[in-house]
Amino acid sequence: MSATLPTLNHTSDFGDTAEEALSNLRFLAEGFDELLLERGEPIPASESADDGGLLMALHVDEFNDL
Repeated sequence: MSATLPTLNHTSDFGDTAEEALSNLRFLAEGFDELLLERGEPIPASESADDGGLLMALHVDEFNDL
């Protein structure tokens, strides 16, 4: 499985399950955000959620071994 955050420069990560791919991607996205903040660069905008939180687009792909 792969998971991608298009709003973070199409940052992607992989795992054997969707949960593992999302966990790996969360760790990677946190590091990406920290790096942007250290450089003084803005974190890309995401959509607002109804409860005032933020949403980031997420794409999960399942692929099979050939």
